[in-house]
Amino acid sequence: MVLLYRHRPSSGEWEEVEEPVYFDWTPCDYGGERRWFICPIVGCGKRVAVLYGAGKYLACRHCYDLAYESQQENTYRRAIRRKHKIIERLGGEIGDYFYPDKPKGMHWKTYDRLIAEAMHYEQVTEAQLAKWLGVLRSYLLHDRDLVPDFG
Repeated sequence: MVLLYRHRPSSGEWEEVEEPVYFDWTPCDYGGERRWFICPIVGCGKRVAVLYGAGKYLACRHCYDLAYESQQENTYRRAIRRKHKIIERLGGEIGDYFYPDKPKGMHWKTYDRLIAEAMHYEQVTEAQLAKWLGVLRSYLLHDRDLVPDFG
């Protein structure tokens, strides 16, 4: 397939771009095939599901050095996200004070494990908050020249 599109650098004129994109196919377990893009950047050639337009040419996330949002999370945010994911899996809503009851059909062993994980992530968030509050307290009471690092 040949893609024809226009690109404009941040300060410049529109340019016409003609970029060939190739495909590869892999068999699926239950029949059929899965189509993949082949990254068109010379020297890459990775088989990928998505090509990104972060510059003049379409390329894979590796070529543009793109990170997933979760890869940039600090310890506090990651723990909150994981706890919320567990609560939603148990049928609860974010912001509920109590953990939800065991969903019908879920084994008690699974439920107990998920609750233990959620409680662990809650402890991690509390520890991070205590750490940040300690830094902030030190900053406010003692060393006003110190810039708090909340990462």
